Amino acid sequence: MPKVQCSCQGCGAVFEVFPSVIRKGGGKFCSRSCQKTGEWRDCPACGERFYAQRSRIARGESSYCSRECSNPARGRAGNQNGNWKGGRFQRSDGYIAVATGDGQYRLEHDLIMEAHIGRRLKRGEQVHHKNRVKDDNRLENLELTDWSTHIKEHHPQRRNPSKWSLVNCMNPECGVMFQKRASEIRKTKTHYCCRGCFFQGKRKGLCP
Repeated sequence: MPKVQCSCQGCGAVFEVFPSVIRKGGGKFCSRSCQKTGEWRDCPACGERFYAQRSRIARGESSYCSRECSNPARGRAGNQNGNWKGGRFQRSDGYIAVATGDGQYRLEHDLIMEAHIGRRLKRGEQVHHKNRVKDDNRLENLELTDWSTHIKEHHPQRRNPSKWSLVNCMNPECGVMFQKRASEIRKTKTHYCCRGCFFQGKRKGLCP
């Protein structure tokens, strides 16, 4: 395959490359020196002269000599930062987070409930929104509950009563009643509420 002529985007010289190089995105510069050619610029913030690479200029970057000049508030906390929104914002999951003053953010409904009960929430405690509106943090809309109850409130069981039946655990030391699928009851004559009861009964010879 014969070579084809291309014009260098850096110096304007004419050079030859194989068509396969052009298909792969090449054939734009005649040499590495031309490929890396950029330009010298003056920083509008501090006036310092710096070298900007061509690739960064093409992406719209290298307007300033450093990050400190491009954003003087970079790294500053609180209202000294240009992105400060008053210390309160709505998260992607719909809940409201507020700044606590120590550089951290906490859920607003948790803080309101803690102020109401006069203590920090214990492990396993959660605050439930009665009307299911996540950003409605009025005290009358909040309810203190535990993790298990909260899960059941938002994800109720969708069992079909006709397909489930109550049976007694066959471990004589347990005997608790639990729900089991009717199809499984028809398939087996042994019923255990958990693996612990099954193995305990087997070890003691109490279970068939």
